[in-house]
Amino acid sequence: MNIYLIGMMGCGKTAVGEKLAERCKRDFIDIDRYIEQKTGMKISDIFNGQGEPYFRQLESDALKELSAMGNAVISCGGGIVLNEGNIDIMKKSGRVIWLKRDAAETMRTVDTSTRPLLQTTENFLEIFEQRKELYEKASDISVDNAGSITETAAKICSLVCH
Repeated sequence: MNIYLIGMMGCGKTAVGEKLAERCKRDFIDIDRYIEQKTGMKISDIFNGQGEPYFRQLESDALKELSAMGNAVISCGGGIVLNEGNIDIMKKSGRVIWLKRDAAETMRTVDTSTRPLLQTTENFLEIFEQRKELYEKASDISVDNAGSITETAAKICSLVCH
């Protein structure tokens, strides 16, 4: 079974995911990085050139491919939960962990220049509010990422790595 990390952009999915994979002796895959490697384009360029619907299709296709791996920690893009089919894929092939982080703290630390949907604070907070319910619905477990990356990874590992 895979471990899927979901949550808002900048909540720490990649950093925690890398540490979790190391701790649980699993492969680590970041879906955004996977898409960038596969297409040879940055996510921001895909958004700007082909639009969000095109990116969302690439994201769903990548999830389908990666879900077959098994025994991986997969860091999902913040919008993965916008597609009900993606939620079904994650639920059928692993455990879904909602990595929660305070909106103000996330906004303070995230580099918005590389995040097409986070160009303004207002936009970030609007997306944050819209997606909270989707993250709740999609997740098997929610974990606050308020401590260190190591502490958060250890907490998740104790809940799902056997």
